[in-house]
Amino acid sequence: MRSITEKFLLNRIFDSLSAIFTYSALSGIVWLCKLLHIDIIRRRESIEALLVIFEYSKNHYIIDIVISDCSDNEVVKEVLEKLSKLRKLFKGNILQVCSECNEVFDQVCEKFNIIDYFAHVLMYCSKENFRTEIQTEAPINVKFQRLTINNYNDVFQLLKNWDEFHVNIADKFLKYGQSYGLYYDNKLIAFISTYAVSSKFWYLGGLFVHPEFRGKKLGKYLMVNVLNEAFKYVDYVFLSVEINNITARCLYSKIGFRSSKIQHIFTIF
Repeated sequence: MRSITEKFLLNRIFDSLSAIFTYSALSGIVWLCKLLHIDIIRRRESIEALLVIFEYSKNHYIIDIVISDCSDNEVVKEVLEKLSKLRKLFKGNILQVCSECNEVFDQVCEKFNIIDYFAHVLMYCSKENFRTEIQTEAPINVKFQRLTINNYNDVFQLLKNWDEFHVNIADKFLKYGQSYGLYYDNKLIAFISTYAVSSKFWYLGGLFVHPEFRGKKLGKYLMVNVLNEAFKYVDYVFLSVEINNITARCLYSKIGFRSSKIQHIFTIF
């Protein structure tokens, strides 16, 4: 059954962030959250949908929904019924839902109270689409390198410019992710890492550039070098970006990323 589930997920990775995380949890590495359970909706021998429960942190759970055909009203209805049961089961906890299906989001809006919402665009780059001619020389005198746990203090200091959440997971980036950075005068000024890795693809997390070094095209330089590394091992690289972050979306598009579906991420009560 696991191989059938993995095949179903692999057919959905270009549309669904949930499929990317679940496939990686089954066949690769996902360190940002812990896979707890997969609820399968079947018709005969065919998988029609998955509701995947991840533990994100204490009292915080994520339900990733992957559907074969979002226009199938009966399947969407069954997904909502299962989601309703899960909401009762996890009462008193934070329950976050992720789905690319507009139909699921519309039904959730009708049946549940949504207390938080944001939308990301899923983007992917293939070896064929990667524009290798883009910026191979560093815009300033920086050094690109793979990072390990030995670089923890440098990563910690850089991530302090963002928020407590990223500071608290700095060690996990380095222990479990494929992490890379740019050094300038022995100071880490840019950083990127993976949230999920499989034999088929990498999923990249946040791209961080020190505030004092923004506007120097270092983000593009770092991303191009990371893609050169990634494509030694896999055929595709995925990332997601907030729908209103036009600057980042255009940067990634110039490198060779293509936009896929909007991913609805919301907290239900």
